[in-house]
Amino acid sequence: MASPSVLGELELTEEVTRGRVLYTFQGDVPDFFYRLRTPPLLWPFMVLPGVTAEEFRAYAATRGVTVTHPPGARYLCLVVLAMGWTWAPYLAHTCLEEELETVSDEWQARARARDRHPAPSFREVDLIHWAFMDDHLGALLRFEGPEGETEAGAKADAVIDAFRRDGLPVHKEQRGVGADATIGVCLDGRAMQLVPVPGKMAELMEATAHVCRTRRATAEEIRRLVGRWSWNLLVVRLLYSVFSATYRFVMANLEKGVVTIWENAVEELSAAVALGPLIAVDLAAVLSENVYQTDASLEGFGVVSGTFPEEEVRAELRAFGRIPQTHRNPRSDCLLYTSPSPRDGLLSRMPSSA
Repeated sequence: MASPSVLGELELTEEVTRGRVLYTFQGDVPDFFYRLRTPPLLWPFMVLPGVTAEEFRAYAATRGVTVTHPPGARYLCLVVLAMGWTWAPYLAHTCLEEELETVSDEWQARARARDRHPAPSFREVDLIHWAFMDDHLGALLRFEGPEGETEAGAKADAVIDAFRRDGLPVHKEQRGVGADATIGVCLDGRAMQLVPVPGKMAELMEATAHVCRTRRATAEEIRRLVGRWSWNLLVVRLLYSVFSATYRFVMANLEKGVVTIWENAVEELSAAVALGPLIAVDLAAVLSENVYQTDASLEGFGVVSGTFPEEEVRAELRAFGRIPQTHRNPRSDCLLYTSPSPRDGLLSRMPSSA
């Protein structure tokens, strides 16, 4: 799925945009889970034993709906994706991605933004897109004006037509350029910035500040606050380091009512509020030739640095992503990320200056 983290890796420097703006278009498939019919082999696992077929028929009649069921039917079963079933989000999301691939060659996987994968590049593709269960969005660089609007609109219409051919309506459409909200964050197509949705972030900061002032809450209330922070912190993933004691506080007090929040948890929540206005990524920023790696443990910390040509830094980021955590060797105690391939990777040969 897409995430704020991978959107924060999009490269929209002047060299890439060349004076163009980012046109975006998005939509949502209503009741998507219930439009996906599951295979018959799955139906026996989705039986609702608490309601008989006859009880359901009688209830439907009170609502003016006539239900006819096969002779001898005893119970009901769901034949669509069940909300709450662990696998349902994955299956729905996969179906949406496959549906998008039928639109045109532009909607193939190489142009798709996905969490924990290197972000696609406008240096290589004309259209970048992403999906999140029942939502989709496409983005392309064009000079601002009627021609750009027309071309972006045509691509949006192509998606809608393809979906409708398969019985999937689209609503909540948004088209244009500017600060469009997508998957809970704002992607500004003129300023080339990614930020949390301002109104929602302001509400979250105020709610968190209130908790810090009162220092009293249930662990469930804190858990929900941290959950909302987690999604916004994905814009700048390194800010996840803010929370540590807060997690332990939640786990230690889940079975209790209102309690006094631990002092170190209050400090972390206060730090999150202070950092809130700084949660932003400048997608137009050029890559630095100065590369740093850091690591820390309970015993100490270390920093290594090196200077490399911009082309080499860009190639490494394309291979590993800005935060190459999926390629890190979990058994290694060294400070450096190492290349998983035999090639002499930049990060694996960075000179140590710790």
